[in-house]
Amino acid sequence: MIALGKQIRESIFSRIIDKSGLLYDLTVHAVHFGARDERYKLIPRLNGRILEIGCGTGKSSINSNEAIHIDINPKFLKRGLRKNRLTIPICASAYHLPFKEKFFDSILVPDTFHHLIFHHKLFRECRRTLKDNNALLYIFDPVKLKKGTNRLQSTADGITWNFTLTGLYDRISKLSKTHKFKIQSSKIAKCKSVIHLSGWCDILFTLIPCNQ
Repeated sequence: MIALGKQIRESIFSRIIDKSGLLYDLTVHAVHFGARDERYKLIPRLNGRILEIGCGTGKSSINSNEAIHIDINPKFLKRGLRKNRLTIPICASAYHLPFKEKFFDSILVPDTFHHLIFHHKLFRECRRTLKDNNALLYIFDPVKLKKGTNRLQSTADGITWNFTLTGLYDRISKLSKTHKFKIQSSKIAKCKSVIHLSGWCDILFTLIPCNQ
């Protein structure tokens, strides 16, 4: 009964955030304060066509005039455009990217992987829309250092995955093998935000397309 009550409260909070770009910004600031700069230090300067999947309001988005930003929530995109954070915002699903094959030089999936239920669909679309040569896929996501379940659960952020460090690495490895990617590197970002001080860390995966 207690667990059910907790899930209901978390579900209500998630729905409220989805309806308010301002509340989303405040939540990102409170939970991830100080984390964005540390994470993006791990990514080299990107050139060419860049896609960011799951940009939200752009509060934690990459700064690039050549980036296309997608999110499934039109309210978040509208706020991001009004705040001049997003260059080219598009309302779209990560499972059905509205772009032609081999269109992007780089794709970023920041703080989004744990929100997506169907990871195979994400990888399929990233592989389809990334160029074959010198293209890069960046995935960075929070992981639980202890007591992670590696399963879907109800949280204040909605229905999300609760990965441990090894659990996320195993998941990315299996998806990469299936969808013809190779893990080039994995790095842990040393952040001091609220979420990281409570037993979480961010890990960045750099993947490259391969033909085997």
